[in-house]
Amino acid sequence: MQVLRVLFQFLPIVTMVVLYSLMFWRLKKKWGDENNGLPWEKQSKNGPDAVELMAMNERGVKLNEEEAKEARRQVVERKKLTEKRLLTVSVVICCAFVFLFLPSLIVNLISGSENLDPRVHMITSNITWLNSCVNPFIYVILNPDFRMEYRIILKYLWLKITCKL
Repeated sequence: MQVLRVLFQFLPIVTMVVLYSLMFWRLKKKWGDENNGLPWEKQSKNGPDAVELMAMNERGVKLNEEEAKEARRQVVERKKLTEKRLLTVSVVICCAFVFLFLPSLIVNLISGSENLDPRVHMITSNITWLNSCVNPFIYVILNPDFRMEYRIILKYLWLKITCKL
């Protein structure tokens, strides 16, 4: 039974921590020491944005070398910002998974856990199941797009309840 507990409880935690650590390490290495700072902290709002410049270029409007370089730089910065947001959400989800899964793992792996009060097992199991519910809240807190969509849904539900749509 202990082997199965380790296999089905400890192995997922280790796998998630290792995979998210590798993802974080690769992105950090990819960003490197560019400009001696974090790429997402350097936002420029001078001139047209990258989308406009790229669209002009596709329509045949010739961009000078400086405008094309600025457009490429802005595209790279947006991509890095998106990667940073994704990484942040991923790390928070991984940490939430680990912290919510850990109590059950510890209770089930300690020797003599069969002698513990059944309520302890029930509480730790409920904490583990809470992991299924926490992800939407993490997305709402960390992702502006999700936040906006949840607001729309909640407003619709409120109107439906109060105004009988």
